[in-house]
Amino acid sequence: MAKATEKIWGGVVDLHDVELRRRLFEQWPVGEVWGIGPALEARLRPLGVKTTADLAALPPAVARDVGTVVLERLVRELGGIECDDFKVAPEPLKATAVTSQFGEPVTTLDELREAMARRAARATEKIRARGLAAGRLIAFAHGSRYRPNPPSASRSARLSPPTNDPRIIVGIAGKMMEAMFQPGGVYTKCGVLLEDLTPEGEGQTDLFAVADPKAPALLAAMDGLNTRFGRDTVVLAAQGCGTRSFDTKRSQKSPAWTTRIGEIPIAK
Repeated sequence: MAKATEKIWGGVVDLHDVELRRRLFEQWPVGEVWGIGPALEARLRPLGVKTTADLAALPPAVARDVGTVVLERLVRELGGIECDDFKVAPEPLKATAVTSQFGEPVTTLDELREAMARRAARATEKIRARGLAAGRLIAFAHGSRYRPNPPSASRSARLSPPTNDPRIIVGIAGKMMEAMFQPGGVYTKCGVLLEDLTPEGEGQTDLFAVADPKAPALLAAMDGLNTRFGRDTVVLAAQGCGTRSFDTKRSQKSPAWTTRIGEIPIAK
């Protein structure tokens, strides 16, 4: 509505001013209000609603009958009643996934296990950054649907207690990959999903689980080194080292002009 003043008065005004708001509502056609289309405008016309002021004066119950709860909310908001609570904090993350296509098809178990380990480790890195732990792990691998008889399988496991330790999650994901592997199959994608995320230390505990007292310091050191010197500076042995043929191809990636100082274009 603030932009509407540009067309009527040639400038933007503060609509907190009750008098200015009243004058604008009286002059602004109802069809120009966001959310009011031609069909809804035609249904409002028999009710005598021609301007925004007429719409704001419409009883909320009538607005609901004419245009459902969406129109009722609009009428209430025009009357100064907030109908959509402002959320200061984002909704808590409930799940995260790391899935990507292979740069080249994979046929061996060793390569599949390593690719799965890299995705599982990255998934744990993402939830640790948010101070979360996962209660459920899902892993999958499949081939191209454009090939005859493509392999496809998935496995899931409950993590008790919830964890974000890559040693645990990578180990389980590797065993899942071994169980899913079909000899002779050609795989083109695999991935890991972490679900049932809870704040670290607040999940359901396990009576028989023995926590590793050194884990918090170890993981903090790993994350600190990777943050300082670059991702994958420190990795688990199961992830392998260096680039692999199955790594996602990035030759056509757009330049990171806004995030990498080395890729900022230089005008000559």
